Amino acid sequence: MSLRDLRFKTSYHKGWDDIADRFYLPCMRASKRYDRAVGYFSSSILLLAWDALDVFVMSDGRIRIICSHILSEADTEAIRRGTLARDCVQENLRAQIIEMLQDDEMKDPAKLLGLLIRDGIVDLRVAVLGSGEDRSLGGLFHSKLGVFMDDQGERVVFKGSMNETWKGLANDGNLETVDVFVSWAGGREQERVSRECEYFETLWSNRMPGAEVLRFPEALAKELIKHADAETWDDVLRAIRGRHGKLNPDSPRIALRPHQETALRVWEANDGRGIIEYATGSGKTFIALAALRESLQRGEVCIIVVPSIGLLDQWDSEIRWFLADLKPLILRCGGGSVKWRSDNLLRASTRESSSQSAVILATLQTASTPGFLNDVCQGPHIMLVVDEVHRAGSPNASRLLSMQSGRRLGLSATPKRAGDPDGTSKLLFYFDGILPCSYTLRDGIEDGVLTPYFYYPHQTRLSQTESEEWLDLSRRIARALAKMGGSAEEETLPDAIKLLSIQRARIAKSAESKVPLCHEILTKYYERGQRWIVYCDSADQAGAVNHVLREAGLPSQEYHSQMSGDRKTTLERFGEVGGILVAIRCLDEGIDVPLATHALILASSRNPREFIQRRGRLLRRAPEKLFAHIHDVLVMPETCADIEQGSMRSLEHAELARAYEFALDAINTDCAHRIAALGALAGIDIDRVKDIGYENGD
Repeated sequence: MSLRDLRFKTSYHKGWDDIADRFYLPCMRASKRYDRAVGYFSSSILLLAWDALDVFVMSDGRIRIICSHILSEADTEAIRRGTLARDCVQENLRAQIIEMLQDDEMKDPAKLLGLLIRDGIVDLRVAVLGSGEDRSLGGLFHSKLGVFMDDQGERVVFKGSMNETWKGLANDGNLETVDVFVSWAGGREQERVSRECEYFETLWSNRMPGAEVLRFPEALAKELIKHADAETWDDVLRAIRGRHGKLNPDSPRIALRPHQETALRVWEANDGRGIIEYATGSGKTFIALAALRESLQRGEVCIIVVPSIGLLDQWDSEIRWFLADLKPLILRCGGGSVKWRSDNLLRASTRESSSQSAVILATLQTASTPGFLNDVCQGPHIMLVVDEVHRAGSPNASRLLSMQSGRRLGLSATPKRAGDPDGTSKLLFYFDGILPCSYTLRDGIEDGVLTPYFYYPHQTRLSQTESEEWLDLSRRIARALAKMGGSAEEETLPDAIKLLSIQRARIAKSAESKVPLCHEILTKYYERGQRWIVYCDSADQAGAVNHVLREAGLPSQEYHSQMSGDRKTTLERFGEVGGILVAIRCLDEGIDVPLATHALILASSRNPREFIQRRGRLLRRAPEKLFAHIHDVLVMPETCADIEQGSMRSLEHAELARAYEFALDAINTDCAHRIAALGALAGIDIDRVKDIGYENGD
C-alpha cells in the first residue's frame, strides 16, 4: 500500500476525528520514512503506535526526529554563568531517561527507543536556539511539522498543534488539530509540501540561522541500550503488547460506540448469526471489523462479500489498517482481480488447516458464481460477512446463500427487499433473522454520529407528451390488475406489472423539466467551496445536467460507471476543492463522501432504500460540517383535479412518500406538516404508502 491509496481530509480535529486511527497510524504503515520536528518528544508515543511501528520497521522504515530541549531555571542560570549549553542539555536528558527507566509504565518504551536508536531505525536530534556556547536558552524550539514518505517518493505533510507525546496523539488526550498536504495534489499544495520538506532538511543539516541542532549524545543512547541488555526491539515491543493487552473491541483503537457494542453483543448472543439493521453512517463496517478480528484470532477464514468495486477497494483499505497487526492474507476476487482462479489459490486460502490467516474479499457478482462457490472450502471454519446484504436476496445473487459457513453477519440499513417477499425470506432464513437491536437515522443525529439537515422540496411538472405516456402505462397496469380481480397487494404484484410500473416511474425520473430546474436551483444556491452531489437517473440525464452547469460556469463533474477519467481521482479532488458531483447510482451504497454538504435529488426510484442510503451518505460527519442541506425535486400533478380523478395517484404516492420520509427527521419539521396536508388533500394516507416500493432489478 502507498500513501496515495489512503484517503486524507484537509485537516483533522480531535473530538471530531481520531487522529491516531484515521491519519497517523495508517500513514506510518504505508511509509518508508517519517521525519518529525516537534516541540516535545516522549517515547510514550510508542505505547499508542506499537501496532503500526512493527509494520513500519519490518518495511525498513526509518524515523528522523528533531525535538526541543526542556531545561529548568537552574540549567538556564548555569548557562548564564558560563556552563556549556551542550552539557546542560545532556544532563537534563540524562535525568529524563533515568526517570523513565524507573517508571513502570515508561521503562519498556524507553528501552525500545534506545534499541531503535541502536539499530539505526530512529535518529534523534535536539534543537537549541541561538548561536555559540554562551547563548541564553530562554527561547524554545517549537516547530510542529511531520513528513511521511513512501517507497514511491510520495509525501504527506502535516502541521498543527499536536506534539509527539501520548496526550498529543491519544484520542482521550489533548484537543489537537493538524492540517494535511499531499505531494500529488499539484499547485500550491505541492509547493507547500516541497517547502516544508526543505525546511526540515535545513534544520537536520544544522544550516538554520538562529538554531543549532545537536546529535543525540552517544553516552545517553548507551544508557538506554544497556538497560535492554540482550533484548531486541521486537522483544521489547512484545513486552509492551503484553502489558497493554491485545487489540480488541474494548481497546482505544477500536472503541465502539454504545450502539455498536450493543449490536456486536446481540450478534454474538445469537451464535454469531444475524443481520444488523442500522442507519447508513452508523458504523456498521466498524462493527464487522471488530467481529472479523475475533474470527481471525480464532483461526477462522473470513469471507467478505460486497456489491461493487468501490466497496471492494474501501474494505481492502479498512482491513489493511485495522487488522494490520494480524497480517492476514487478503485475496481479492472480482472487480478485475482474477488471480484467485489460478493454482487453486482460493481453495488453498480457505482450507481449515491453513496456517496463514486469510480474508477473502469478493464482489457479490463473483461470489455468487458456481466457480467461486465450488472453489471455496466451505464449512464451520468460514465466517461470512455480506455488506449491503439486501442485494444477496436477488434471484441471481441468492446462489451465495447456499454457502455452508459458521458465523454469518449481514449489514444493511434496509435489509428487507421492497416488493420481494421471497428474496427477503431467503435472507432472513440464511442469516437467522434481523437482530433485535436498531439504530435509526434519528438516533444517529441525536447522538451526534450523523449531521443534522435541512430539507427543501421543489416542485416540477411532466410535459404533455410525458403525461400522455404516463397515462397510457397507467391504463395498461389497470387492465392487468383487472384481469387479476384487482385484489393483489402491491408488494406481491407479478413481475410483468412491476415492469410496467418501473417503466412508468422512469418517465417521472427523467422528466424534461428537471434539467432546467437543476440549473435554476444551483445557480441560486451554490456557493464557491461547497460540495454538492446531484443524483440523476441515467448517463444521458447526467450528461445534460453537467453540460448546463458548465455552461453556467459552475464547477461540475460527472461521477458514474460510464464516466471518462478516474473515479478515485475525481472523489479526491471533490474532497480537496469542492464543486458539484453529478452522480447516478455508484454513490448509493457504501462509498463514503463525508465532506459533501449539499445534495440535489433529481431522480429517485420507488425503492425506499435508494433515498434512505442517499440521505445517509450526505449525513456523515466531517470537520466544520455543522449541517447538511437536501434539495429534492418532486414531480407533482398540474391541478388538484388530476389527483381527484386518480390519473396521477401512483405518482403522488411515490413522490409524497419520499418527501415525507425526508421531512420527518429534518431540522425544518414544518415541511413534514405541509407534505402530510398535501397528501390528505389528495386522499393519501402517507404512513400507509411510505414504505411501498420495488427493487431495481438487483
